[in-house]
Amino acid sequence: MHSPTIWASIAAFFLTNIVFGQNSQCDQTFNSFFNCLSQKLSVPQSFQSIEQEFDSGHSTLIEKCFASNNAAAQSKKQCLLDRSTIETDLLGPDGPMRGCNFCQKIAKVVHDKYFQATPAQRQCLRKSILQAAVEEIQPCMQNKLHDFSFRIPSIPDLDSASDSNIELVKASLKHRIWAKSRLDVCAQLNPDRASNTRSCMAAGFPGMHGKICQTIKSCKDSSSPSCQSRYNELQRIACTCLSEKSQEMSSKIDQLRDAIMTSTSTSECSRRVDAAAGSWKNKLLDSLKECFKGDQQGLSKIPASKLVEIGCLRATQLSESGKKQMAIGFRFLRNFLDVFASVMALSVHDVDVSHAISGKGLTLILMGVSGSGKSTIGRALSLKLGIPFLDGDDYHSAFNKAKMCRGEPLSDEERAPWLSTISQLAQQFHVKRQTVIIGCSALKQQYRQCLVGQREQTTWIFHLHVPLEVAEARLRCRTGHFFKSWLLKSQYEILEHPSPDEFHTITVDASQPITAVVNDICAFLKSLNTNAGKIEQH
Repeated sequence: MHSPTIWASIAAFFLTNIVFGQNSQCDQTFNSFFNCLSQKLSVPQSFQSIEQEFDSGHSTLIEKCFASNNAAAQSKKQCLLDRSTIETDLLGPDGPMRGCNFCQKIAKVVHDKYFQATPAQRQCLRKSILQAAVEEIQPCMQNKLHDFSFRIPSIPDLDSASDSNIELVKASLKHRIWAKSRLDVCAQLNPDRASNTRSCMAAGFPGMHGKICQTIKSCKDSSSPSCQSRYNELQRIACTCLSEKSQEMSSKIDQLRDAIMTSTSTSECSRRVDAAAGSWKNKLLDSLKECFKGDQQGLSKIPASKLVEIGCLRATQLSESGKKQMAIGFRFLRNFLDVFASVMALSVHDVDVSHAISGKGLTLILMGVSGSGKSTIGRALSLKLGIPFLDGDDYHSAFNKAKMCRGEPLSDEERAPWLSTISQLAQQFHVKRQTVIIGCSALKQQYRQCLVGQREQTTWIFHLHVPLEVAEARLRCRTGHFFKSWLLKSQYEILEHPSPDEFHTITVDASQPITAVVNDICAFLKSLNTNAGKIEQH
């Protein structure tokens, strides 16, 4: 288990990796950047200060975005999380894994194994896991750079100072995972409250994470001006690769869960686990063997294939109750990984769009058919830009949801109050000069005009275009949504593609990876500038 700081540091490093061949003249500059960052983060006092800022900033957000009691949750339409809960044992019977005793036991074993290890053993594990991450990231960056001479250099331990601040690291992790876990549960029970809380958390507050950002900036500013172009290129590509690999890891977790919970035989389970885990299971066990050489007991002495076989044998014998407990464990694992992904995002903002959106009261509408990625892209943009995201689906009436759940398309008359509600929400943000992202199908020109209202100059509509087969494939993987997949063709039938003369509409290829879509939108936003109150594109 690593502190959030190591992931911020790793992400920052990937933004400034050394390149060879045609960019060899910048090698020394980037080496200097890396040495600067390593030196600053290795000072125990600096590490402590940054870690405290992470924790205190996140605690401030929790107090702002979560309600502390049921009455406040109802009145503010926020998810519930109070201070006493945050301080509850994360791995105990009242933690996020409540209801899954064996999950708690496994998590506690892993926790104790890491935090009770010697500093040398912890350092060994960190380096091993980091090297495994490098092996995943490097081919991605080589492909996108079209430069197969590119190499990520050997990376020293950027988290060594955590050994002097173990309790602070554990507390910071606990608070973040509690918030993510509670938001996850809230989203299942009350999507409206979850949307409000998620947007509030994503918005942050001025000066949040200022110390780590300043640390990275000071090292970047020491780089040679002649290398800034290459630096920016690496920054953009590293951002994309880190996000893609994070999504791949989440997908692997889901595949592992499905393999363990739905396989009907040990052989089927083993085959599916091998396919999902790939080389990671061997890398993890090899790390344990290398870092705990004197430990003759434990999982590190069992071959990977045997471990999978034993686990699958147990899994196929689970009762329905046992499978539900297993689902709790996988949900906790996803939330755990999401915490690290959110911290990594702090250091991979490859496009600075603050000048284009700050204080402008812009309305950024993501339109498209179901399955085009409105919610996914909206949440990703919200996290990246630190501005609220409103999911239009959350504002449908109970009547509309019930009708779509029966597989009946909505009429224009039934959509009208829904569109009006969303437009009014956008206006509330606009008058406060706050920028907001809104996901809404907006399939017809008249729908879009209703959403825009009198805010034409400050509204941008991004049409997330995807082929029918892509949207169909995505809907097949979606569960628990009121929209029925057989309605999709009717959406394509009524879809009115934005015409060239329709004001402030941009078509985006949403069949690309999420990070590519987000980067395309951010690149466009960066091109915006204010001229006498009018938004113009350069």
